[in-house]
Amino acid sequence: MTLEAPLDSDGERSWRALMRVVVALPKALDDDLLKATGLTLSEYTVLMRLSEADGGELRIGDLAWSTALSLSRISRMVNSPQARGRVGKRRHHHDARGW
Repeated sequence: MTLEAPLDSDGERSWRALMRVVVALPKALDDDLLKATGLTLSEYTVLMRLSEADGGELRIGDLAWSTALSLSRISRMVNSPQARGRVGKRRHHHDARGW
């Protein structure tokens, strides 16, 4: 691995500006989406992935992977739209361990 030269002052300013956007943008999107729809950004992403899936269905593990959320987080995440009737959750027809 070759070491790159450190950033010059312009590069450092650009990097810091980018990092501010990376941190601030998801929060701003989440706030706006929540106000407009009542959905968090994560909930919206879950619904988006499900809407794109064949038959509108994904196993919980596949849904977690496609949304970059942990299995425990995605399981809790699905409960909110499920309670509002936006998604359903059922046992996998070939694997009783899966949802």
